[in-house]
Amino acid sequence: MKPSRRLFGNSTALVLCAAACVATESFGQNLVAVGGTLMGGVQNGKLVELGKLSGWEAKAKAPWRVHAPGQAPRNGAFRQISKDEVHCGDGASVELKYDPFPADTKPEIALQGSWNPFPRLAKPQGTANQTYRTVIAETLTKLGLAKVPIELGRIDRIDLDGDGTEEVVLQAQGTGPETKDGKLSHYYSLIVVRRLEKGKVVDHLLSTPQGEGSLSGKNMDWSSRMDLTLDGYADLDGDGTLEILVSEHGVDYGGDAVWKLGPNGPKLLAHESCGA
Repeated sequence: MKPSRRLFGNSTALVLCAAACVATESFGQNLVAVGGTLMGGVQNGKLVELGKLSGWEAKAKAPWRVHAPGQAPRNGAFRQISKDEVHCGDGASVELKYDPFPADTKPEIALQGSWNPFPRLAKPQGTANQTYRTVIAETLTKLGLAKVPIELGRIDRIDLDGDGTEEVVLQAQGTGPETKDGKLSHYYSLIVVRRLEKGKVVDHLLSTPQGEGSLSGKNMDWSSRMDLTLDGYADLDGDGTLEILVSEHGVDYGGDAVWKLGPNGPKLLAHESCGA
């Protein structure tokens, strides 16, 4: 199982779980954490995932700032680094102490940098919108799941790349009843980014970064499911473009992914996972 987020005392400590550092290249100063998970660092203006960085443990002791949407940033006081070999092999945790944000304020972003990770905020939309329900229905049909119930969990309008035109991000998840042999009649967990490209509306489907489990299917074993959660949006490298933050949950597995919208659609920037 993925290690849980741990809170200390009066919820003033943020635990940053980290993957192992296996590369030997040099590393800059700016580490970045999302919702407690250390995702990497900003190197030459780009986010580099933690597994490609070295020497981050010493750098983690430098000053941190913790941010949340619509809130004033907090200074994070370094506490300690602790290894987490049980869940994540050579993973580690970094503890920060800071004044807590209001309950359920997400996502929380911790930076060793001075930029604002929330230059633009999402505008939540109602899930009854028929146009967006049709988008999910058409996506599911392409995946071989025609005429299944549409379960929209979240719809946001947000200008991800700062060009003045808003994108729409849709999250949908549905589970059919179990069949006689104990399988799910259908299952899906999807995140779709809908945007205008050269005057045409285009839909981009996000997938699990490493093919863990299944995003959709018929007569699926329940243990093969992979639930995707849209955690929010933040500028993790200070370039003004908001990344899409996604967490993954499966049987004995958990992960976090960072996607960036580019000219050819969303691209995976960083991925961290724990479990089988």
